[in-house]
Amino acid sequence: RERVTDAELVQRVFDWKLNRDFLTQVAALARTRIGTLGDLPLTAGFLVAGRLPVTADDFAGLGEPADLVRAFVLVEEQLNRLPEWTVEGIEGVLRRTAEHMELKLRKFLPPFYVAVSGQKVSLPLFDSMHLLGRDLMRDRLRQAIEANGGAGKKVRKRIDKELRALLAG
Repeated sequence: RERVTDAELVQRVFDWKLNRDFLTQVAALARTRIGTLGDLPLTAGFLVAGRLPVTADDFAGLGEPADLVRAFVLVEEQLNRLPEWTVEGIEGVLRRTAEHMELKLRKFLPPFYVAVSGQKVSLPLFDSMHLLGRDLMRDRLRQAIEANGGAGKKVRKRIDKELRALLAG
């Protein structure tokens, strides 16, 4: 652990996430979903958290673990290929994958809410993913994959073949 003064720590926190630009974006997403300011940490705290304590139980009733792993891997791989990290790009990846898996979006997205926020109901998904950023989203999806049994070499190879077909159109 680094030795920093209290003032240095406060400045680092402001520079990291708790700055006006980031909080303005969070406020736009959370404003209609909170009753009091005290509700904000429970509603939007996942946006400033590192790893979330998600387990297989959090995904119960949202699909078969193998199907969830397939969806998470397909989305993760496509997100990794986005030239720019935009809400529209993220939304396009999720919509394309749902269509590929022949699922309606409202059936496809709930596991992603859990992977992203740790909750089945949360702030708007695509915007939340955008705010979290590419690196943290990659980590959250990998954590969801592991919580649902993981994706070994054999599974990844099968999904990679499917991904190539999906990307080819």
